[in-house]
Amino acid sequence: MKILCAVDFSEASRSAARAAAILTRALGAELCIVHGAHLPGVASGTAAVQPQLAPDELQRRRVLLETLASQLGVPAAQVLRDGLPDEVVLATARELRADLIVIGAIGDRAHGEWSLGSVALRVIKGAHVPVFVVREEASLERWALGRGALRVMVGDSGRRESRPALEWLAQLERGGPLEVSIGHVYVPGEERRVSAIEQHERALSAELARWFESERELAAPRVRVLGGFGRVAEHLLDLAAADGAELLIVGSQHRRGWNRWVHGSVSLDIVASARRNCVAVPIEERPPLALEAPHVRRVLVPVDFSPLSERAVRWALALVPDQGTLHLVHVVAPFVAAATEFGTYVPLPAPTPEERQRERSELDRRMRALVPDTARARGVELSVEVLEGFDPASQIAAAAQRAHADLVCLSTHGRSGLSRALLGSVAHGVVRHSSVPVLIVPPTERSRP
Repeated sequence: MKILCAVDFSEASRSAARAAAILTRALGAELCIVHGAHLPGVASGTAAVQPQLAPDELQRRRVLLETLASQLGVPAAQVLRDGLPDEVVLATARELRADLIVIGAIGDRAHGEWSLGSVALRVIKGAHVPVFVVREEASLERWALGRGALRVMVGDSGRRESRPALEWLAQLERGGPLEVSIGHVYVPGEERRVSAIEQHERALSAELARWFESERELAAPRVRVLGGFGRVAEHLLDLAAADGAELLIVGSQHRRGWNRWVHGSVSLDIVASARRNCVAVPIEERPPLALEAPHVRRVLVPVDFSPLSERAVRWALALVPDQGTLHLVHVVAPFVAAATEFGTYVPLPAPTPEERQRERSELDRRMRALVPDTARARGVELSVEVLEGFDPASQIAAAAQRAHADLVCLSTHGRSGLSRALLGSVAHGVVRHSSVPVLIVPPTERSRP
């Protein structure tokens, strides 16, 4: 195993170098420390660019690098190059075929107490090997000396994203005992009562534990689940803090430009905001072993009882095989105990439990009526679910994950321009949030102005 540590001689990078030395001893690895010597304030491609640093400055940095290497207590090769720090680090990692990059959270150009420096951020976005971001070394030192297990949380944001993190976890286990926990954030659905929430979280925890145990032979990993809306990164950090995790491991997708602006990056948000050590493990696209058609057995269809959603149901029935499962969901807005009328406050009476039950029974009946008898004759299993929430898209995406759907099939009203900006698009939101493929059924006719 080869470990590459990037240094800029700031206190944060010195801490990262000491942490890299601890990992080197614990894992029996080879260590190389690298410094990119670039003249600050000079942008690449301008007339003011110098081909290299002055010889005396280059020699001063070489002495600093040698001095730092001699203080680590392990053999460490040194690489000093003229160039932008992040480009030097990434190029050196490729040339040396490094297995891990270690870097400090902040450097000479820190943005804040816990923020992530721009160099570290660019290294994470461009690296094709895991990047260990160091914020403290004490927990690693204690673990390496055998004074206790290292508390590690793997952030689960989907099985594809979590698998590389588990694979890297196997390498870390060689250095000493680990206490592994799994952190998962789910979007709450219709679970509003405490008993329903507890039941859902128990089932979700058991499912995650079984999957992680099948992927990695971990000794009964703890599973921590949390329901929440908004940014997943903030909820995962809350879980890690509550669990006392000393190291947080997350999968990182190399999204760029428009793609990253639309989808965001949970891993970068976590690494940038965390107050503990983090490892961002890149998720590489792997070519399929064979060009086989995906096997669809469970299809989820959101319905609003419009003719368009009825078309989506018919399309879903054409895709569901015999003995398959069709899951219909309908989203209703939560009850609001007040309304405004002509600028006045008008309290609204809350529905009684009997009224709520009658409403849900009627919705169940209407959803089941959408499925013809021919589907039952083919052995298609039908399940219906009434969801409650102000954001239908996130509710639908969460329901698809809970139901283990292979496909989401939904209709779109085909809005565009100002109409779409004002009214939004549930279909667009489902595509953004869904972890399974989404089939969009367009309207048969588009309205003309």
